[in-house]
Amino acid sequence: MTRIAPRLKRVDINHESAFAGIWIDIDMNTPMSVFQDLALADQETRKRALARLVRSTNYEDENGNAVELHSPDGWNQVPPDFWNAVATHIVEVFSPPKASSTDSSTGSSGTTPQGSPTTTPA
Repeated sequence: MTRIAPRLKRVDINHESAFAGIWIDIDMNTPMSVFQDLALADQETRKRALARLVRSTNYEDENGNAVELHSPDGWNQVPPDFWNAVATHIVEVFSPPKASSTDSSTGSSGTTPQGSPTTTPA
């Protein structure tokens, strides 16, 4: 059986000011079973799944010690806000590409053909 080599993608966790400058390298060739495990309610299963996705990071604890996020135990050391920021980025990375910015229902000025302004859902 041929083993698929990891394909890494660096994700900057920079949209959250508390985590600016922190990055994680995730394996883009992760089996679907890992994503199924992320959807489970069991926190231990989700930590194991996140550990399989993350290959390296520069995340450090409050004492400046590296936190090994490629280990389920490392996820015990992160605050919930960081966990949520990582989960948000993982969803973005693995989501299908967004449709092009040119949409037939809106003109280039951001209005509908009838001239009404378009709105972006909050």
